This record gives sequence, C-alpha cells and structure tokens, in this order.
Amino acid sequence: MKQQYTLLIGLTTKDFLKIFSEQEALNIISVEFIKAGILGFNSELIKGFWNGKQEDSLKVSFINTFEIQETNFLKTIETIRERLQQEAVLFQKQEIDFSFI
Repeated sequence: MKQQYTLLIGLTTKDFLKIFSEQEALNIISVEFIKAGILGFNSELIKGFWNGKQEDSLKVSFINTFEIQETNFLKTIETIRERLQQEAVLFQKQEIDFSFI
C-alpha cells in the first residue's frame, strides 16, 4: 500500500486581484514537485468555491512511489501556496492499492 496525495488549489489569488492560468499554475507546481523529487503527477481543471465565489481550481494528485517524506511534502505545499498567493491549499491523503500495467 502507498499513499495517494491530492491537492486542491485555487487559481485566483487570495486578494482576488490575479487569476493564474492553468498552465502558469502547472509550471509552478511542476518546478516545486521536481525540486522535491516528485517526477510525475496528474492534474485536472475543476470548479471550486472559496468565500462564496466560484473559481477555476486544479486537482493535482500522485501516488507516493517516490518515497517522499510527508513533512518535506508539506513544505513543498507551503511553497506552492505562497507562489500562487493562496489563503489555503487543501491536502488529502489516503492509503491505496495500485499497480502499473
């Protein structure tokens, strides 16, 4: 069993002054993930709500086959949160069985 990590990240800054494009956000996430040793992940563009307002958001997930320590990954999440100027990033984790076929 491995941990699956999922992040839900809004694309509108916490002050509502800037909207990151999906590609801008993915570039930031990808750079920070590579620095942390995460060499692959999946993403999808979704609709989210924060403070009663709808915004585009990203759902980013990966299975921790990279053996990343959770405490180190939390630092990576914090860096992404700061770079995307978010008030918060939702972090989910769950134990899953999986196989590569």
